[in-house]
Amino acid sequence: MYDDRKQIVIDKIKHILQNSKNEPLDCLGSYIVGATLARDDWEDVFQDNYPLLDEIAELGAELETTEDTEYAANIIHEIKEKLSQIN
Repeated sequence: MYDDRKQIVIDKIKHILQNSKNEPLDCLGSYIVGATLARDDWEDVFQDNYPLLDEIAELGAELETTEDTEYAANIIHEIKEKLSQIN
C-alpha cells in the first residue's frame, strides 16, 4: 500500500521537475512541497519508511524561497539525486 503511494508521489515530483509549462522555480518548489505532504492517515509510517521524501520536501521549500537561479539549479539537482536514491 505505501509503496504504491510512494510511487505516486515520486511520479508527481518527476512530472513537476519536467516543468512543461515553464513555471517559475518558486512555483515548482511549492508544487514539490505539496506533492510530498503526507496525509494524516499514513504520515508516520510513510515518513519512517521514506525519509528522503521529507528531505525532498525541505528542498522544495528552499526552492520556493530562493531568488538565486544558480542555487535553484543546485536544489533541483539535489532533488533529482534524492529521487534516484528512492527508486
